[in-house]
Amino acid sequence: MELKQSLGKSENTRSRILDAAASMFAKNGVANTTLREITRAAKVNMAAVNYHFGSKEALANAVFRDLAERVNTKRREEIARCVAAAEAAGSLPGVDDLVDIFLEPYVGREEPWTSMLLVHLVMLHRVEPTQWTREIIASQFDPLAREFVDALHLALPDRDKSELYWRYYFMPGTVIFALSDAPRSKRLLSLSQGECDTAQADVLAVQLRRVLINMLSGPPGEPLTPGLQEAGSVRVGEADRN
Repeated sequence: MELKQSLGKSENTRSRILDAAASMFAKNGVANTTLREITRAAKVNMAAVNYHFGSKEALANAVFRDLAERVNTKRREEIARCVAAAEAAGSLPGVDDLVDIFLEPYVGREEPWTSMLLVHLVMLHRVEPTQWTREIIASQFDPLAREFVDALHLALPDRDKSELYWRYYFMPGTVIFALSDAPRSKRLLSLSQGECDTAQADVLAVQLRRVLINMLSGPPGEPLTPGLQEAGSVRVGEADRN
């Protein structure tokens, strides 16, 4: 009985640390969060963090690995259900349904901190990739991406699969760029002179959905030869000045 109580108490302490770290990483990012702040929020001492995780990097690894596994397992299950339902109905999966599945962790309201934790994870991996971010991306996000593109190819069978990979590849960047605007630069608010505000979560979700559906379901493009530009495209360097 005493052993079970001890194990239960230990697991409860670990969960409190993970919850506190997730909340603070979501608000401030990993670099701007200290272990002391996490221990205060979790109501534990530093020895408990060291015992369960050993370091802030290991704690961040655990937080983001749990997030990625939870989010992407659910999304992969939803993709499979979407494809199965379409097959049973003798129809094609809906691009709008697939976009909703992709967007849910970013704009949904079910899980606290999920959206901003995903933003921090993707930005961290892009700006300063580590061994553990590479492992999380490879084990959790890459399988999701391949299954999403497979489902998208079922929804849009006249599109070349390589083109769908390109279109998918631009999706996370679009979402991350939009979500990171509100708490930081508020550039869209300034650019539109107050008419458009990414802090309006419901409006942002609708706009992201429209953009992604249009981007994915747009007409097929002509095959491009590597090294050659498509007619009418901007020259290299010109885009950087906009």
